[in-house]
Amino acid sequence: MGDPYLLKDMDKAVKRILQAIEKEENIVVFGDYDVDGITATAVVYGILEKLTPPARGGARANVSFYIPHRMQEGYGLNKKAIDFLANKKTGLIITVDNGISNKDEIVYAKKKGIDIIVTDHHEAPKVLPNAVAVINPKRSDDTYSFRDLAGVGVAFKLAHALVIAINKKRKKEVISEGYLKWYLDLVALGTVSDIVPLLGENRIIAHFGLVVLAKTRNTGLKALEKVAEVDLKNSNPYMIGYQIAPRLNAAGRMAHAALALELLLTRDEGEAGVLAMRLEKLNRERQEVVSKIVDSIKSEYKKKEIEKIILLKDEKWSSGIIGLIAGRISGEFSRPVFAMSQDKDLIKGSVRSDVEFNVIETLSIFEKIFINYGGHKGAGGFSLKTEDYELFQTQVSQYGEGKLKDEDLISFLNIEKEIEFKDITKKLFDEIKKFEPFGDKNPEPIFITHGVKVKEAKKVGKENTHTKLKLIKDGVEFSAILFNHGEMGDQFYYGKDIDVVYKITENVWGSRRTLELKIEDLK
Repeated sequence: MGDPYLLKDMDKAVKRILQAIEKEENIVVFGDYDVDGITATAVVYGILEKLTPPARGGARANVSFYIPHRMQEGYGLNKKAIDFLANKKTGLIITVDNGISNKDEIVYAKKKGIDIIVTDHHEAPKVLPNAVAVINPKRSDDTYSFRDLAGVGVAFKLAHALVIAINKKRKKEVISEGYLKWYLDLVALGTVSDIVPLLGENRIIAHFGLVVLAKTRNTGLKALEKVAEVDLKNSNPYMIGYQIAPRLNAAGRMAHAALALELLLTRDEGEAGVLAMRLEKLNRERQEVVSKIVDSIKSEYKKKEIEKIILLKDEKWSSGIIGLIAGRISGEFSRPVFAMSQDKDLIKGSVRSDVEFNVIETLSIFEKIFINYGGHKGAGGFSLKTEDYELFQTQVSQYGEGKLKDEDLISFLNIEKEIEFKDITKKLFDEIKKFEPFGDKNPEPIFITHGVKVKEAKKVGKENTHTKLKLIKDGVEFSAILFNHGEMGDQFYYGKDIDVVYKITENVWGSRRTLELKIEDLK
């Protein structure tokens, strides 16, 4: 991994933090409410807390954290939070996973006597905020070798730079650089959850982070492992993305993200158990709420023609779940979806697209209507005044009809190769595993086999949610699983011909390991 001091402004940031530690100033780590933001906060908070513990002699960093309330405050720095922190006599705020777009708020903080260091990874504006330091590999003037770090990746770089500096300053090893590896479980969690490209340094973080996650010392993650009924010893990106991250994210979506952060920071097993159970409960509530809304929307759209861009709005929806609603409906109908919640005079929106549709480019077309907006190609968010909604609705519908053709609204899978069942061997599986960890820009390969016969089919899982199959071709037989399509268990019969698209996985039962197919699509 690259030297952290090669990042622009890193030296300025470290100098100011060491000064704050020496003068015993109050330092606040200002994070975000998603997994990337929570883990980034935990890393910087954790390292500051360890830098000068009283037992070693010397000042202790008076460090605390602040995570904005998703529904009440929204994303990033805000003036009310700055007022609150100024009243607490805060001398220095370090933002993690946010801050790059908070030019006005940073000026306001300065007037209140608070210095700000920005660490972020989102797209940088042409004019950077006037902070003490702005650390972001996406700065146009930054020549750092890897641009695609997650927010927690940038936070880890700051932690590394601080350890180098404190050891040099004290002329002894206060914290060994090797100790930093114990933060890699959190760094991998945030990196994988934020769906940044798993290439370059992110690949190193994910690979070694999964090794550390398998033997984690984090009390909160151990508690979450029990509650979520997962095995961290066999960690992989899928487990992070679909089992651990949703539970950590549930705090910010349904209550306050500080719950998830407290879980990652606690060293008390009893407290960790209570917090993990609370997150489990919130996640189940989140699943139920989203499922009911999605089922209702799906049944409504069965009765009417589906427009090119789907616009959904409801005053009862919380802004914490609109992204999930948009994602599920987009996947269901192969359309870009704008899902919006309304609170008095303000509408907050989330956009997701399962098809070829550039979200951020589209949002920029309506920037004059928005109060603010942001995002990337596949997802984005915005806010606007209620009084501007009708104009927005009309313009988006016109844009969809004029811009999108029917062929643009077909979702597609990139199939790596056509193979036969006889080609699926342990040797092939081992070859595939060499490319792990899989993720954005390094997807797990998908294969296709034509003319496969069904030998057996049955519904499995709670409430018969999934379909389990036995498939055969040219005398070679494999078990296969089709997730979230239990209804298809009734459509298969012995000898039925299908073409099947799948990933090759391994089913482990005790000491027995067998290859299995995870079906992505079939015909």
